[in-house]
Amino acid sequence: MAHDPKPVDDLAKAPPTAHRRSDAIAKAQIILPVFAVLAALGFGLTEWLARGEARYTPGPLAAVHSQWETQCAACHATSQPLAASNWFAKATAQDHVADAKCQGCHAGPPHHASQKAAEVVGCTACHREHQGTPGRLLAVADSHCTVCHADLANHFAATKPTATTFQNVAGFGPSTHPEFAALRPSAVDPGTVSFNHALHMIPGMGTDPQKPGPFTLAQMSPADREHYRKPMQADNIPVSLDCRSCHQTDGNTVRGDGAAMAPIVFEQHCQACHPLTIDRKIPGDPKSELLTLRHRQQPKEILEALQGHYTHLHLKGLWSPPTAPAGTLPGKPANPLAAAKEIDANAEAAALKLLVAQQQNVLAQKVLGQTTCQKCHAALDPAKGVNQTVPPANIPAVWFQHARFDHTAHRAIDCRECHEQAFPGAKGSTKSTDILLPGVAVCMKCHAPAQGDGATASGGARYDCILCHAYHHGDAPLQGRGSAARQPSGHAKSIQELISGK
Repeated sequence: MAHDPKPVDDLAKAPPTAHRRSDAIAKAQIILPVFAVLAALGFGLTEWLARGEARYTPGPLAAVHSQWETQCAACHATSQPLAASNWFAKATAQDHVADAKCQGCHAGPPHHASQKAAEVVGCTACHREHQGTPGRLLAVADSHCTVCHADLANHFAATKPTATTFQNVAGFGPSTHPEFAALRPSAVDPGTVSFNHALHMIPGMGTDPQKPGPFTLAQMSPADREHYRKPMQADNIPVSLDCRSCHQTDGNTVRGDGAAMAPIVFEQHCQACHPLTIDRKIPGDPKSELLTLRHRQQPKEILEALQGHYTHLHLKGLWSPPTAPAGTLPGKPANPLAAAKEIDANAEAAALKLLVAQQQNVLAQKVLGQTTCQKCHAALDPAKGVNQTVPPANIPAVWFQHARFDHTAHRAIDCRECHEQAFPGAKGSTKSTDILLPGVAVCMKCHAPAQGDGATASGGARYDCILCHAYHHGDAPLQGRGSAARQPSGHAKSIQELISGK
């Protein structure tokens, strides 16, 4: 194309208002910026009216805090970050306020009296909010625990002794987690009750595991028979106990959730086979009576019950006391009961009480002997008679004092799968000092990384620290999170005060 030598002439022909043409492009250059500004203002106004301060949040709150989704001031009193690890807080040298805000509702004791104050970070360093409604604020990473517990000796406060009975824990694995304290060689069973698991696991309570014993349902009361009867079991069949005959979870109790095992109660679990009755039936006399003692009576209380029982029988003509030894003083009757009969019934009862008291050691030996109280309470000495007390059973309500185990969550597993693994197992245990708890190795069959497939599969269940251990007041598992200090600081709030974040 040839070069045009006259461009100036062509420009001279253009009208003066050519640059002000009102075509579509020119109109768009004016309308679009105005529309964008109005749209931004409208969106901001709409969001302000609909969500308020929630538009600033990095994400929705957890479900337990959802009532404050649009009330940032409930936690954020200022623009100051709550997290102690926040870079802005460090750069501006601001102290975090998380503890004061969180503990306004979630008061709780410290983790340990020997912890270093400098290593105790704010609540939000472990419990991260704004992770969404399904977020679990308690699901903290193992690293928050093992940062200290992997090397405990170097994480005690300077004013506290460095010695500790706790062992280092770097995770839940064969080489990173010690054996449970209750199963270590130095551990002892604090209980005082003698119990033979092996004997009670044999049908009929026999002594030979290969031969049933003689104890049948017919020897129980009608009500107890139905409690221990197996499907289609006749009364003449030996009683057959299993773990659940005595050990039930506390899920049926008022305060239990099924996690812990309910305590063994004599009246509920033992009395059917071991009735506390003294057979005083007189042969051929249908009017004679049995004496039933109450469990948890002390020897002196038992003696009083015996005295009252025999006095009652004698006054009804159903029992005659043995002849008392001859008096040693001149003029005294050989039998104080004979002299009492000449006075009145009250004196007769008093004399009878004296006669029974004279035989208290004989009675105590009968009641406190090896076939009665001493059968379970081996510490009793029949030779001491009533001048002693029955020691407390002292059976631990919770064996794992620093952890939580949920029996309900494991209800699909046969009890023997875990408790028979503990040496010598329930079926082989003849001593009450055998601690029949599963050890770490048993737990790791499920709570470990998944391995294998089919018949060789193992692991796959959670094995993080918080599955069993609670940071806040973990030494009192029955009391729940926070335990004694769960009451929020300050006065109790009204519903409106709580919802408004005051």
